Amino acid sequence: MSAALIAQEPVTVNDYRRDYEAPRSESEARYDSRLQQASASRGGHMEGAWQVSTSDGRKLISLELRHSGNDIEGAWRSSAGGYGLNASGFVSDATLIGRDLEVNYFVGQAKSPIILHLRQDANGTWRGTSMNVAGEKTPVVLTRATGS
Repeated sequence: MSAALIAQEPVTVNDYRRDYEAPRSESEARYDSRLQQASASRGGHMEGAWQVSTSDGRKLISLELRHSGNDIEGAWRSSAGGYGLNASGFVSDATLIGRDLEVNYFVGQAKSPIILHLRQDANGTWRGTSMNVAGEKTPVVLTRATGS
């Protein structure tokens, strides 16, 4: 090992307050784009990464969905806690009928799920509500997640 590497102070987890990877090069971005296109061509139109936000743009959760035939499954991650502090879990149920999508997921030990009920409008935008365990509804928008 070189003396320069040995003399450096160790890096702690708390030193990372943002994305610690270097920005992607143009060729890496093209490669990632081709991978996403190939993945989308194999799955249904709900396949991939999605973001659920309030109508004023505040991010609530990220979804990663797999859509094969009539089956949709996936995972969710809260966007509220900051890096490393987000709750996450699996989607317990997802149903797509025409332009209506319902996604249910449980947070922690809750006995009832959070229910996303969305409808795709004529422009292709998914809008609807997120209902918490107390029955309170928040207007939300579902959009494709953009690459990092």
